[in-house]
Amino acid sequence: MEAKRHKRILSWNVNGLRAVLKRHRLKDVAELLAYLGELDDCKLHIICFQETKLIPQELSEALLAYSKGFRSYFSMCSTRHRSMGYSGVVTYSLTPPIAAEEGVTGVLVSKNEDGKKRLIGGKFSEAAFEGWTQAEMREVDSEGRCVITDHGAFIVFNLYNPAITVDPEEDREKYEKRIEFKGKFLEAVRIRTNAVRKAGREVILLGDLNVSISKMDTARNAIDPKNPSRRWLYGLMSDADLVDTYRYFHPRRRQYTHWSQITGARANNFGSRIDMILGSSGMVRRFSYDAGIKDKIQGSDHCPVYLDVVEDAIAKQENDNPPECRYSVRFAGQKRIHSFFRSSSSSQPTSDRGNSKEQPKAPQCQVSSILEWTCSVCTYINKKSSFCCEVCTQPNRKRPNTRKERQASLDGFVRISRVSTSSGPAGSAIHSTPGSSAHTTSEADTDRDEEKKRPPRSNTEARNSWRRMLSGKGPPAPKCYVHRLECLLRTVLKKGPNRGKKFYVCRLPDGAAGQKGARCDFFCWATVTGKPILENLNLPKPAISS
Repeated sequence: MEAKRHKRILSWNVNGLRAVLKRHRLKDVAELLAYLGELDDCKLHIICFQETKLIPQELSEALLAYSKGFRSYFSMCSTRHRSMGYSGVVTYSLTPPIAAEEGVTGVLVSKNEDGKKRLIGGKFSEAAFEGWTQAEMREVDSEGRCVITDHGAFIVFNLYNPAITVDPEEDREKYEKRIEFKGKFLEAVRIRTNAVRKAGREVILLGDLNVSISKMDTARNAIDPKNPSRRWLYGLMSDADLVDTYRYFHPRRRQYTHWSQITGARANNFGSRIDMILGSSGMVRRFSYDAGIKDKIQGSDHCPVYLDVVEDAIAKQENDNPPECRYSVRFAGQKRIHSFFRSSSSSQPTSDRGNSKEQPKAPQCQVSSILEWTCSVCTYINKKSSFCCEVCTQPNRKRPNTRKERQASLDGFVRISRVSTSSGPAGSAIHSTPGSSAHTTSEADTDRDEEKKRPPRSNTEARNSWRRMLSGKGPPAPKCYVHRLECLLRTVLKKGPNRGKKFYVCRLPDGAAGQKGARCDFFCWATVTGKPILENLNLPKPAISS
């Protein structure tokens, strides 16, 4: 089969969609998709990004790739306790899918005219979450971690599974809440996947799953089979008859998709394979052509993974306008998104436009939305507008800035004392009031007299102190004994008796033990009995095997 006879499905945790565009010096997503497709001269048809870190107000023509013929389906974090720009996934499809849904549970899908929801997977999906409350389903789908698209021959789940980044010693309550949320989300994915499979549909489950399958998928060559996330993955693959497409085509190859940025582990390829594409066994046998990992593509702490399917797997659908997700945008023949933003002055009669002193209203957005949200300014519950409030026309959900204006210059701190010393009668009144600015000035004079009595420092000492402060340099760093390189200064962040203390480690990136160019196990505290250590630190040298 020729290379151009297949179509590619690609998944990538971009760690910020706008950030990855900036790192590659690209102006929009259309250029990014063209760049990813040109690497192997392949035709990208379905592209799934995770951890987009977008908010609805950031949606623009640059993020939609409509100029290249793609339809976009976004899901974004909507919880108030989360900082803006958290999580989020998006699916770009060159061929319009039959249907698209935001979320796993289907609670975010709007009802039809008959008052019923039509979910992907039919009655099996509609009855899957009967024991769940509306609040539980909304909580699971509140962080923008799933988009489901129906492409006829198969259904694609674009997933960004939660990772537990909270230290239980730091905040036990928050840690337990995240554990509970992750458990609910994984259970919802299992329920919905099994429901779609019961309906007789083939599925592709892809994205950042935040768990590896076997020892071959981690550079540390060790896994915990009792890990809850790993047990969930084993159970899901067994129940839904899913196949790891990468291992299907490359059973013995070691490649990774994620590397720690803190330790610089990518330089030594010391990572793990937690981004994957799982497919139902029937889909893999009938439609799959090849699978792989693009570990040379930079721009994120993850790299893309892909699955090539035969040309007939993604066929042109009759329905060109499928149901869309909450933040998906349909242009309906428009070439530019600017036509969706019109000033209220354009709708006024010509006779009223002459009054230029009137304040124009905020632009109205005509982008479709099917999930209600509460305006942070007027508290109106919006049901249709996804960008602007229907009552107060506020374009975002941020609260107004109520902080006082900051001091413009240092003059503001000394202006009162200057006036008090130069004024006439008012100055005498201030002198007679205790605690006034004049009283403060007399205390400052006393402090200056005290400073004059202190012995002056030598010019050399003062010069060295200023140089050290201005350059930001501290005492010289020690050198590790293996590589004889200056070490890196780190700070203990974990809660405990050593929190805040500084220490030195080898400056090379993390890697396997004994690997050339990998970090050694050198460690020492930055201070000994409260004093900085010296470069010729006298510590026992570790034994180095030849």
